[in-house]
Amino acid sequence: METKDSNPETNENLVTLVDEDGKEQNFEVVEVVEIHGNSYALLTPADATPEEAEVLILKVVEDSLVNIEDEEEFNHVVSHIQGHAHH
Repeated sequence: METKDSNPETNENLVTLVDEDGKEQNFEVVEVVEIHGNSYALLTPADATPEEAEVLILKVVEDSLVNIEDEEEFNHVVSHIQGHAHH
């Protein structure tokens, strides 16, 4: 996935992601968390209701959002986020 430049006139919490098929979808940045010196963005589809929204977790690398390729890293991030969600 790649990040498109956001329009400064729109909500700054919205990003547009482009999937492998070239389809664009808007996501809202729910939160950015720091885990062991790395930043991870939690995104939900902009048009989803809170009940149906799935959370997408992407790693922040420089000014881009990238998929977390390493399964162990992904699982660690999910565990960390779920641990904080119960507080």
